[in-house]
Amino acid sequence: MLRIKSASRTLATSLLITLVTVFTVACGSSSDDFVINGNNGGNGGGNAGFTGQYLGANNLSNGQTGTLDFTVDSNGLGSGNFVAGAVSPQTIDISAGTYAVSGQVNLTTGAFSLTGSVPNVGPFTIVGTIPTGTNQANYQFTINGQTFQGVLQAASQGQPNPPASGNEGRLISGGTLANFLFQPDGSYNGVNPPVTGSSLISGAVGEGVNGKKSATVLLSETQIVGQSAIVRSLAITIVAADGNELVVGQTYPLASSADGDGVVIALSESEGDNVTEGWSLTPSTTGQAIITDLNDNSITIDFTFNSVGPNSEIENNPAVGTFSTSGLITGNFVATP
Repeated sequence: MLRIKSASRTLATSLLITLVTVFTVACGSSSDDFVINGNNGGNGGGNAGFTGQYLGANNLSNGQTGTLDFTVDSNGLGSGNFVAGAVSPQTIDISAGTYAVSGQVNLTTGAFSLTGSVPNVGPFTIVGTIPTGTNQANYQFTINGQTFQGVLQAASQGQPNPPASGNEGRLISGGTLANFLFQPDGSYNGVNPPVTGSSLISGAVGEGVNGKKSATVLLSETQIVGQSAIVRSLAITIVAADGNELVVGQTYPLASSADGDGVVIALSESEGDNVTEGWSLTPSTTGQAIITDLNDNSITIDFTFNSVGPNSEIENNPAVGTFSTSGLITGNFVATP
């Protein structure tokens, strides 16, 4: 029996609580309001290492590119500018110019969301995670229903180039869920089932934490209660070991360390800016995942997990009981402009 070590509970938290937030916002929202899970710097517990100036660059359509320059203060507020570069008049989608951005940065996880607006085009959003040290991180720029990839680094590293075209960093929007089973034990106190075949599917495939190749597929449901949005999410993340590629047909066991191949699962419910309850890997959890297909258009993952229990990394987590789940999930890649 495979047993998860405490190190992978931390890995599961850093990957899934943060990535669930980023991918839900980047790929799954049609609203102009964006929510980041966790406490921001103004609520205490922040990481001063995320403050400072950051520079980014991203592709737009028809060969146009843009650059990002923003600063994060000690209260978790981000502000700066997005600059759309010029292209030939026949292919301009966003008028060349400088557009102010502002938003919120989670000083605990580094997740950020910025918004701005282009006259005669409409609002845009920029979401991603703050890189650490000399590392680069990915962000997503969304306008008029189109999402583009960008790279971000500390301003001391200079201005990065936009990411190369191809399948690196592919975003997921839409897909299918087949043969889904969700079997809770008698004490499980969450929604049953938490997600269905009609749930929103989002996620991404590319370089994840510390530059490792990873694939995250996320199923989510959103319920509006009064002035609050309750989001329920089931995320599955496969991470390749340092230097390894994601391999079709390979069986990925439960992640047991931060260094090897592995898979993690997390079920969480969030209200407003707080994760209110969740389940993830525990010492009793068993399971695996297999990438059955990975092509230019989609990724398909066959997963099986048993005895997924309350996530000990969530403060005051009211989750009780365990569940087992299995299924075949396909995530469709957002078309590359």
